Amino acid sequence: MSVLPRFRGENVGHALDEAALTEARSRAGVRIVQLTVTEGNAAARRLYERFGFVAFGVEPYAVAVHGRYVSKVHMWRDLAASDDIQH
Repeated sequence: MSVLPRFRGENVGHALDEAALTEARSRAGVRIVQLTVTEGNAAARRLYERFGFVAFGVEPYAVAVHGRYVSKVHMWRDLAASDDIQH
């Protein structure tokens, strides 16, 4: 997920995460959701952590972007866990 700069600070990312988790919960048998976030993207990582996602590993050199490699932090969330989202 990416939010265009002009929409940042308007809770667009929050709404997208909320919608994705609502959709995941509506699917029978889905227990966990996994995602990756670019290492160093502190704002995105904080957003995911507010939704209960927890980091479990880093994939070095995961993606080439403009001639350089970036690592990805793998995160997961148990859908059965409490839904106390920190705003």
